[in-house]
Amino acid sequence: MLERADMLDPELTARLAGAAFSGPPTPAPHHGVQPSPRRGIGMEFAEHVEYSPGHEISSIDWKVFARSDRYYVKQREDERLRRVVFVMDTSASMTYGAASALDMRGSKHQFAAKIVTSIARCLVSEGDAVGLMLTGDGEPVYLPPSGGMKQFEALFEIVSGGIAAGNCRLSSACAESAERLKRNATMFIVSDFLDEDPGFEEILRGMLPRGISPRLIHVMHSDEVELPQEGTTRFIDIEGDESLVLDPDLIRKAYNEEVRGFLRQMSESAAKSGIPYAFCETGRDPAEALTALIRSDGRSGGWR
Repeated sequence: MLERADMLDPELTARLAGAAFSGPPTPAPHHGVQPSPRRGIGMEFAEHVEYSPGHEISSIDWKVFARSDRYYVKQREDERLRRVVFVMDTSASMTYGAASALDMRGSKHQFAAKIVTSIARCLVSEGDAVGLMLTGDGEPVYLPPSGGMKQFEALFEIVSGGIAAGNCRLSSACAESAERLKRNATMFIVSDFLDEDPGFEEILRGMLPRGISPRLIHVMHSDEVELPQEGTTRFIDIEGDESLVLDPDLIRKAYNEEVRGFLRQMSESAAKSGIPYAFCETGRDPAEALTALIRSDGRSGGWR
């Protein structure tokens, strides 16, 4: 679990706030919260959610209550809001770099959480709707997109309480998110992309005709990029039971070439599909890469 101070980065948020967001077209000529004196104008049905204190009584769907004897409300989305969902990898590999099993500071998981909350905070302040999907061990956790600071706090609470464990099922999580969004939205996918997933690119390309714009944020730990260890070292597979003992000095050159090839392949594959891509390494300021990603239309950016 991450503390608030581990995730909130006011400086990063401020630097991202000036970026002009490039996203899919919306049904209205502008985005953001536009209050209307007539309830329901510009609203469309999104999904049913179980009633809880804070929901308006008038939003209860009495037909559903008659069939199920349970209270559900109709959740609607303002068509004039830009909708953004963050799909965040919370698999075990994201724990790399953590101070301990119970302290995620310094890990890819913390870095990813900081990126997600910083972008989400900027979008909410502009009046846009944000949502979240966590994918790792167990069933994915989904928060439908909505606007306002209460929504940001809900997103923040889920991210801070997320436990990085198990294997990542990124393709299925992205497909499920796209199915829920249906159309006209942006999807930030934050992952180390280490799991082999042959159907992933096809799922991303399938979103584009529906007006869903995927954007890839590739997170890696600086140790994974440089292999700085010295002397005989035991390397352990975080997501499995295998381990390997070797001298990093003997393989560093080949390893670095392999990593560069992996990053280049990710960047070129995304560019070929017209999908914006940003590489963010722990220990380095991600603001420039994220700003370029936010502004990107898919024809530029990537790793060099």
